[in-house]
Amino acid sequence: MASWVSDTTMRVGAEIKRLRGKRSAQWLSDRTSELGYHVPRTTISETENGRRKGALPVQEVIVLAMALEVPPVQILFPGLPSAPTEYAPGFKVRAIDAARMFSGEMPQPQTGDDSIDVMAMSREWAQATAGVGAGTLALVDARTLSDLPKEVIDELRTSAKDVDLVQRSMRQATYPFYWGVPADQMDSETSEDYG
Repeated sequence: MASWVSDTTMRVGAEIKRLRGKRSAQWLSDRTSELGYHVPRTTISETENGRRKGALPVQEVIVLAMALEVPPVQILFPGLPSAPTEYAPGFKVRAIDAARMFSGEMPQPQTGDDSIDVMAMSREWAQATAGVGAGTLALVDARTLSDLPKEVIDELRTSAKDVDLVQRSMRQATYPFYWGVPADQMDSETSEDYG
């Protein structure tokens, strides 16, 4: 466990340093103060150089991400989308899957089962939701629908719309990672395909 904590802190520190670029640690510290939560220069330096002990407070991650103008998941899981990362002790996944689990877009790994294959779980989840959506209702035989109570049909339609919304959000969120184009700069044809 201690190794995972220190590895996570080192990973986050390296990403903060990379994102900071040529700007000084003092600049970043001043920027966090402007945002209302001061992170001392020494704390930033110790984090960036792997000398910081213990866990990182979530407040620091959020304010540092704001100061660097990136989403917190970019600091937590650098190398999006495909870099390997240890999401939790013993759970190694791609950075994008870690970000999806962190945001709730993907199920959390089950605890207490040392043999769990998180990569297989993420593939199964993607396969299970791939063909589900409002279009699924079109595949159901009209006679089958007519046999169902109205409440069940309404719930099916609502669920299908919810899945469509989640899938649309995921496509919009992941498009820039896969193609390197910010969502607001996609052309209209691509935008229709991904959102």
